[in-house]
Amino acid sequence: MKRILFTVMITIFFLAMTGVLVPPGPANVFADSEPIGELVTRILAEESSGEKIKVMVLDFRVAFTNTEKKPSDEELKNISSRLTDEFIADLVEKINGAGKQNKVAIIDSSRLNDILREKKMPATAAENRSATELGTIAGVDVVITGRMEASGKASATIIKAVRVKDGEIISIVKMEQGGPVKAGHGAFEPITVIDKVEKIEIGTWKTLAVNLASSGTLHVIVDVVHGNPIDVVLIADPELERLKKNEPFTSQPEFTAARVKRYQRKAAIEKGNYYLVIRDSSTGVFSVSQSDVKVTVRLEP
Repeated sequence: MKRILFTVMITIFFLAMTGVLVPPGPANVFADSEPIGELVTRILAEESSGEKIKVMVLDFRVAFTNTEKKPSDEELKNISSRLTDEFIADLVEKINGAGKQNKVAIIDSSRLNDILREKKMPATAAENRSATELGTIAGVDVVITGRMEASGKASATIIKAVRVKDGEIISIVKMEQGGPVKAGHGAFEPITVIDKVEKIEIGTWKTLAVNLASSGTLHVIVDVVHGNPIDVVLIADPELERLKKNEPFTSQPEFTAARVKRYQRKAAIEKGNYYLVIRDSSTGVFSVSQSDVKVTVRLEP
């Protein structure tokens, strides 16, 4: 029974990924009717519009919950390797089919292990590092991570593409198949959109892209590590041009604050593209010329 279940769940994953079987209606939150491989190819092609990019796919995480029997660690490892290899093979085929092989290069993840050995770091060091850190070590531009969770007769897959140089999430693709997988079982795990320290010059403002592929609860924490109080607003994508032109613009009121050093807000938000705007409007001789501001943005179900 256990092996039959594993075979069924993996078969469902690959049929949906390649487009033979497309998840119905709202289950395919970001991809609509596009197979995952084609959608990820299009995302990478857009990212490589300026110059050729190197992409690394890390091993998928796999979990089975609410099943009659749980797989062993060795079985999970084998399933993870198979899912990852098949996804890479499909992705390379889609990239070549789209004529983008000169713009997008898929780098073998075994290169990461070689680099860790050269640096005399244990292989387990990769387990405790973020996708951005691993991408930096490997010298790639984009890191793709994936997670497949099976619960009963249902499965959910989340694939995330992260730009290494700034840690920004380029896109998140989510697919459900065979019925709903409850959030408590991992289909909607929290997603860190931004986690970085920004330097803000006095009298200037900075925009940070907050691209949300799903609706949910947005948590925003802004801490002035060193420097002046800051103003914070969250605006939808169309409002950015109005802000740049000093024209009246509309912000998300739940995320608006003025002259704060510690800022923590959360509220329900619809999927879409937004910008977190941080401004140092300080004046006077007692203000510092540059502030260090820690920004953390998370999306939860």
